[in-house]
Amino acid sequence: MNYKQSLLAIVSSINLVACGSGSIENSSIPKFNHIVMAKPLVSDSLTVEFDTTTNEIGEVPYLINNDGAASGAKYIVWTDSDKQLLTQPSEQTKNVLNLPFTVNQRTNAELQVRLKANINEENSFHYKIDSGKWHTENVDSTADWQSITVNTFTQLSHGEHTLYIQPGNKNLQLDNVTLNITDGDIARVEVEKAPTKIKAHLGLRDTLITESPNNGDFKMFSHGQAAPLWLDDNDWEGVHLAAENLQADIKRVGEVAPEYVKNAEVKAPSKSPIIIGTIGKSKLIDTLIASGKLNVSDIKDQWENFVITTVDHPMEGVEQALVIVGSDKRGTIFGMYELSEQLGVSPWYWWADVPTKKRDNAYVVKGRYESGSPRVKYRGIFLNDEAPALTGWTNDKFGGRNSQFYTKVFELIIHREHRGATLHRENKAQYSFSVFSVFSVSSVVRSFF
Repeated sequence: MNYKQSLLAIVSSINLVACGSGSIENSSIPKFNHIVMAKPLVSDSLTVEFDTTTNEIGEVPYLINNDGAASGAKYIVWTDSDKQLLTQPSEQTKNVLNLPFTVNQRTNAELQVRLKANINEENSFHYKIDSGKWHTENVDSTADWQSITVNTFTQLSHGEHTLYIQPGNKNLQLDNVTLNITDGDIARVEVEKAPTKIKAHLGLRDTLITESPNNGDFKMFSHGQAAPLWLDDNDWEGVHLAAENLQADIKRVGEVAPEYVKNAEVKAPSKSPIIIGTIGKSKLIDTLIASGKLNVSDIKDQWENFVITTVDHPMEGVEQALVIVGSDKRGTIFGMYELSEQLGVSPWYWWADVPTKKRDNAYVVKGRYESGSPRVKYRGIFLNDEAPALTGWTNDKFGGRNSQFYTKVFELIIHREHRGATLHRENKAQYSFSVFSVFSVSSVVRSFF
């Protein structure tokens, strides 16, 4: 949180509400720790604004909307993308917000929530403290923002507690939540900020990208500067085409294009490059393997497997590198599209005009991430209703089903199809292949395959 946001938090008396008694280490409620706020003030009141949380729809399915009348001009609403809006509270639901706090003596705590419910339908949410009983609050429709006193929790014990909130329906708009205590002081329990999450993933189950880095995380771009892309001239043409797309995707997200260096002997000075290559086709990659800096024993000779990893001091003059290495051509390509999608670029950015997430900075969390080979070996799409609908559209848009058209088709296929492999792998499908049918293949895009 920057200085202005911290000042706003103080001036607006932004607090958080929470309560409870006892430990919940064995609770089945997931702890998401997505709330971000300034360093807490010790006082008899604590408030947290919901709009300071991440705006990604992941395991906590809410959206951030704008309203000049809300605190900080923003508020959150829940969606029902994963059927998580429940009339009755559930211990198993994935959309529980947990708000941890601590009190320094036994006290009573009054819970207030600032909200708006401007749809003439049921508006409700569920809440509880620690492992206590769930309560449901039904809210009357309101034209303007208002703070309501929800409940008073009595005799909270000295120590840490957690308030849980989950939605009852998607009509409710929440601004902030406040806890006022009668005795002693209350403060927010500091938790590590969760990394920004992108809902869609291709071959990895891990979230790689964060905007709040820790020591050792790799800087992809920040403050108008981006890590350069290093590739070997002798790597597959399809790998170079995908790298050009990665370069364009980074510019879409961060509005800065990384330098693209194609040279078997990289001489461009950089302390932190992104090194991309295929085992046996890239001298850059093979040199790292031979020196012991890069371990590929678990993906070598595998089908369409890749590793994304941070490597410290991989070669002279380089402090840290992000390495994307593929077991084969498509493995390397899929690794690059994994990074693109986790940055916030949808495979459907062109075909469906899906907006790209904008970021001021992006870091890759330090670590090693391996995708595994897809369970469905051959994957593709079928272009249905090719005439007159597709024929007429391609004639108008591209002048026919030509290389320009198939460049877009194959970019979508190569971007989407690794996600399909992941879905099948997680569902343990036993299919060995799926039908792939298009009507002609341009030499421009054939190198992808």
